[in-house]
Amino acid sequence: MKKSAAFAAIVVSMIAVISLPGCVGSGGGGCMGGGHGGHESPSAPPAEATVAVYSCPMHPNVTSPDPGFCPKCGMALVRR
Repeated sequence: MKKSAAFAAIVVSMIAVISLPGCVGSGGGGCMGGGHGGHESPSAPPAEATVAVYSCPMHPNVTSPDPGFCPKCGMALVRR
């Protein structure tokens, strides 16, 4: 009888741990460690409202609203 009670307690504990929100490994030390590392709902505007900016990996001061190539070195501009 004691073994089945201990087994039941272990099973219940495991189910409780498995059903916790996915906070483990969130970079903020888990649920008990403060920040949730991105669990909050995003407050950024939708992707359609943001303007893409492309820049050169070698010359970050070279930017463009459209994809293309860097006029200084010819590398493809990447989205930032």
